Amino acid sequence: MAEQKDDENAGHAEKHPAKHTQHEHEVKHEPAHAREHKPESEANKEIEGTGSPQHAGASAAGSEIKIAIPSVSSATLSKITIGAAILLLIIALFQANEARTALNEIETKAAKALEESKQPVIQLTVIEADCPDCTQITTLLDNIKGSKFNITKSLTLPSTDEHSKRLISEYGITKLPSVVVTGELDKVNLASAGFTKINDALVYTKVEPPYFDIAGGQVKGLVAVTLVNASSCQACSDLMPAVQQLMQIVKIGELRIVDSESAEGKRLIAEYSMARLPGLLLSSDIKEYEAAAQIAQIGTQKKDGVIAVGANAPYLNTSTGKGA
Repeated sequence: MAEQKDDENAGHAEKHPAKHTQHEHEVKHEPAHAREHKPESEANKEIEGTGSPQHAGASAAGSEIKIAIPSVSSATLSKITIGAAILLLIIALFQANEARTALNEIETKAAKALEESKQPVIQLTVIEADCPDCTQITTLLDNIKGSKFNITKSLTLPSTDEHSKRLISEYGITKLPSVVVTGELDKVNLASAGFTKINDALVYTKVEPPYFDIAGGQVKGLVAVTLVNASSCQACSDLMPAVQQLMQIVKIGELRIVDSESAEGKRLIAEYSMARLPGLLLSSDIKEYEAAAQIAQIGTQKKDGVIAVGANAPYLNTSTGKGA
């Protein structure tokens, strides 16, 4: 009977397992219960450390697109900031300089326009002479153009031009080249430059020689010089240095050196009554030069306006043929 009861109990146990003991229940359920009540920080660590496979995959995928940003020290950051500030300052200075330059240009143009509005308005007409040896008036024109005049018109015409002929007739011009100035003449004073007020214009009348004489149709102021030497008088004065000095104040168109013993020399001595040798014969054009007026005074005027100048001692007396 006892064995039969044991067998029944064993069968019942297999069909109806016995309830777990209290200890086994605590052991089996403690981990789950503990996990449910663990501190939040520890739970987060577990999630970050072990995570579910799905989370682990996402984390792995995320790590592939991460960009590593290098750390920058405060000193480096400070240098970068200073460099950027300097660059901005340079750009600002450059822009300020450009603006200042543009402003200066505007102010200069405005000042020039204002100055020109105050300057006398004049017009120039230059009448040229067909004369290569005549005095050039380039310097005169440069001085006028460099003065405080607002020149609105400037013409350069040959003497054969019809407009030139009309001006020559209207203003009684006798010497060429010449300049006619019109405009606001009440504000203009060119007297010191050789201009004369004629009717409604200022005319350049103080033309320096050589010039073209309209009435005579010839050039005046080209001096012809003839030096008559006394080859037989070795002790006589040399007039060649005097000729070289003369070249500094007059325009010499022709220079001849003749010996007193030659046929030409004898003819000139007789024709111009040359009493002392060596001697100079100067054409009448010498009188066109104010600077040479003294030479005309110390010489003797001969025919055709020629001035004869004899040497100072020692010289050869042509009357006696002896030195003095």
